[in-house]
This record gives sequence, structure tokens and C-alpha cells, in this order.
Amino acid sequence: MVGDGINDAAALASSHVGIAMGGGVGAASEVSSIVLLGNRLSQLLDALELSRLTMKTVKQNPDAST
Repeated sequence: MVGDGINDAAALASSHVGIAMGGGVGAASEVSSIVLLGNRLSQLLDALELSRLTMKTVKQNPDAST
């Protein structure tokens, strides 16, 4: 779930992964799993790619990641 305002806070809190946009109200960012610092939706794609690369590195280095 992606949201940016107080009206999204309940949905963000109950979702598996809540993503608040940076310009959002504090309540939305407080209950979210991820907070994007800007207001561009393209940052979501950047965050997903960073997550994929991070998990790839963790899987390549299992001893260093525990």
C-alpha cells in the first residue's frame, strides 16, 4: 500500500508493506514500513531495486549477514 496522508494511515498500518511518500502527514509515515523522502512515485522503483540488490548481496554473503 502506498499513501501520503492521514486518510491512508489505517490502510498503511494493516498492509503487509506500507509505503509513505515523503510529503505525507506524520501519521502515515509513523505506521509505514518504508518512508520515501520525496514525492516522486519513481522513487518506489528505486527503493525496490535497492532492496533486490541488498537481498542479492545478503544471499551471496550468508556468514557476514548473520
